Amino acid sequence: MASAPDDHLDLDKQVYDLARRYLLGQAGVSVEVLDRHLSPHPIAERPTTMAEIFERLLRSAQGAQSMPNVIGGSIGGIEKLGSILFGFDPVAVAEKYPRNEEGCKSLFDDIKEKLAPRGKLNYNPRSLWKRFCGTITSGAAFLTQFPDAQAFYTWAEPFDADEGGRVQLATTIARQVDGVGFALACDFLKAIGFTTFSKPDVHIKEIFSQLGLSQSKDDIEVFKAVGRIARNVGVTAYEVDQLFWLAGSGDLYLIGRRLANSKAEFIAFARNALEI
Repeated sequence: MASAPDDHLDLDKQVYDLARRYLLGQAGVSVEVLDRHLSPHPIAERPTTMAEIFERLLRSAQGAQSMPNVIGGSIGGIEKLGSILFGFDPVAVAEKYPRNEEGCKSLFDDIKEKLAPRGKLNYNPRSLWKRFCGTITSGAAFLTQFPDAQAFYTWAEPFDADEGGRVQLATTIARQVDGVGFALACDFLKAIGFTTFSKPDVHIKEIFSQLGLSQSKDDIEVFKAVGRIARNVGVTAYEVDQLFWLAGSGDLYLIGRRLANSKAEFIAFARNALEI
């Protein structure tokens, strides 16, 4: 039975091409430079140990709002937590800092004493450090069910067979790890080599909403829209994610450039070309 035609096919291809044209029109951005930004960074290769997976999870988890500055920025980088988290060994962390209020507070006290983060260190319901300590303890508890990295992939890979399974996988991780919603769970999976995943961040949501690529800014709807564009264009979801993130953020980090007003400028550029 023939599949139904995709009403988004032409629009998806047009907007994808417009995003490339917009970025290639910026000074210093060659095809080679752009494609380097769109290809998975070597760090995104699949980790081979549970410690690496745990560290990647925490890096993604601190990617919300002001957390990169409050958490990683205040201690000189997430990697500095390794000295307290037994080299990011989830089993050892779960044993010393159980997933409860006592474990969370004990972890906070140790971070405060041994790493001396800059800035205010409050431990109350609104504290980002309290929230992140909950992410660490729950993340460790979640990962202890996997004896090694291969066991984790054996569990995760069957979900990666189709879009519904991918949504279920990210949702399951988000439910298991405190402070990690659907978008950050997707970012984690994207960061450990699952190129079928994308992070529905604020830049992509706004672009997709303005250009008719998604009917809403809902995380799951935007995630599905990225997957649809990837299928229609014939590239990975990772590449689509990176392309529109670059157009929105203007952060051409590989050449040390940041475009001013990039998101608004790209949307105006695309809307004019599409005559909408």
